[in-house]
Amino acid sequence: AKLDLGFEGIDQDHLGKVLFAKEGEDPLNDEDVHDSGLIGVTAGVEGGPGSIEVDQPADPGTPPHPGYVDPTKEAPVAWELPDGYRPLELVVGEQRIPLDPDATSTTIPAGLLKEGDHISLVVEKRAADDDKTHPRQQTPPASEKLRIDTSLAGGLGSISAGAQVDRHGSYTVTWSAEPGYRVAKVLVDGIERPDLLEAFSYTFEDVGEHHSVAVELEAVPADPPAEKDPAPSGDDAAPGSSAAKPTDDRLVARQEADSRIMPATGDEASGLPGIMVAGALLLTVGWLTLSRRWQS
Repeated sequence: AKLDLGFEGIDQDHLGKVLFAKEGEDPLNDEDVHDSGLIGVTAGVEGGPGSIEVDQPADPGTPPHPGYVDPTKEAPVAWELPDGYRPLELVVGEQRIPLDPDATSTTIPAGLLKEGDHISLVVEKRAADDDKTHPRQQTPPASEKLRIDTSLAGGLGSISAGAQVDRHGSYTVTWSAEPGYRVAKVLVDGIERPDLLEAFSYTFEDVGEHHSVAVELEAVPADPPAEKDPAPSGDDAAPGSSAAKPTDDRLVARQEADSRIMPATGDEASGLPGIMVAGALLLTVGWLTLSRRWQS
């Protein structure tokens, strides 16, 4: 079965859940889970083939709830492995429970499971001369799948999906920001990497442990308003304007010559000193002439 759900205009976190039930069983809905106090868990096998099942008996008179357990009760776990493989440990969230190599089941203590926990049965391939006197391998086997977790927050963009990678393999994580956003921070295994702000990708080589890449985006600040150019002065007036209009050289020369000969028409203040000087000269000449006549 397949169902495509489209989320548009996302402005908050969303959660999608798919509940499965065997043929003939009524699936639980969220109200049933909330009322019953059950929590959802998942389980799988790492390091080799096999199957695992968390089968907590339901209360008498109630239908079984596949994938849900009561965290206040013990949760029985059983597994089946093909010949040549043995269990190493059971990983419950952040807790590790060592297992007997010949065991086929165990019990998770009450109160250990939390909502969304993943239960992993770690197995390894038996050696040809394996027996109970040999110490069990405590490190993950070479064929173990290691997780590369990715996340992106703070804005619109994209990042490579997380993956499971073979030990000693490699994996490249790429990311990008949509227009209007930029990369503000890149963290690899929880450590900030300023050198990756403009890289937009990172490659894990020779993977030997779980890794993570977290990218944080931020909005690009708006550009400040452009400053207006100051109005041109008379000396810097644009060509073609009245301030910068060229003048005929001959007209300028003629105007300068006229200004030296006589004041501009109507400029009474400018012509008065010249008239007074001329009058004074005439009076002086007349006075000298009369003086000479009287002496003679």
